Amino acid sequence: MSEQRILFNIGKFVQDWRAPVVARRAVPQATGGAYSSKYLANEDCAGRGPAGRYRMGGQVVYPTESFARWLAERASEVTGHKPGRER
Repeated sequence: MSEQRILFNIGKFVQDWRAPVVARRAVPQATGGAYSSKYLANEDCAGRGPAGRYRMGGQVVYPTESFARWLAERASEVTGHKPGRER
């Protein structure tokens, strides 16, 4: 049985974020620009966004741990070029 490499440390993200929620508008900052607020709004609409979202002060927010799990589920290692493509 091979050991799966951890690509995203959920606990470290939660500890480093230091807030109980991640506002949708802060998603670009939280992901280093990998995801936009609009993309996350579309994922929410399609039922594929982080679990547990709610409104706080007129903004959509996500529990930090739920958001971190959502990110971890999408993390994958880049291992080389795509099959079928010539370099």
